[in-house]
Amino acid sequence: MERIVDQASELIEDLAPGLQRDLKVRPACTVLRLTPAPTADYSFQLYIYTDGDLEIATKLVEGRDFETFWYWPLETADFTSREEQLQAFLHGLHSIISSPTRVSRRSGLLWHRFHCEAYESSSWSPMGPIIHALNWAFRAPPGLLFQSPPLTPNSRSATTTRTDPQQSIT
Repeated sequence: MERIVDQASELIEDLAPGLQRDLKVRPACTVLRLTPAPTADYSFQLYIYTDGDLEIATKLVEGRDFETFWYWPLETADFTSREEQLQAFLHGLHSIISSPTRVSRRSGLLWHRFHCEAYESSSWSPMGPIIHALNWAFRAPPGLLFQSPPLTPNSRSATTTRTDPQQSIT
């Protein structure tokens, strides 16, 4: 677990020197909360569990009533090796630091659906799974689209708009 925290911290420092982060060590996991970009709707949190599972999650900056509303569970059982799992985790971390991201919400009669995408190579690419939550079991945050500019200061200055209006939400 400590090795993964160190590798994630090194990647953060390489891509976004000085990016503030809050590290909390709990009995079951270590949580690394990344400071959101100034205009971001949400922050990212990284969970490194003692059983080897990893997770990337979002939490709204405003509206403290809402905990995590989108997450990407990188469970050990879903990968052929721990190294493959770690590479997927670090790739996701690279994307959230260096690219604009957005989480869209769609609601139906019985469910809410949350989908995260990163703007890479001039198009929106899916990140992690689509997360479904039952309407009666989960109070969804207000809004249909939540966005974050890159966490990398250099990328932020190069990004002038929060979304590409030519790209549709999937």
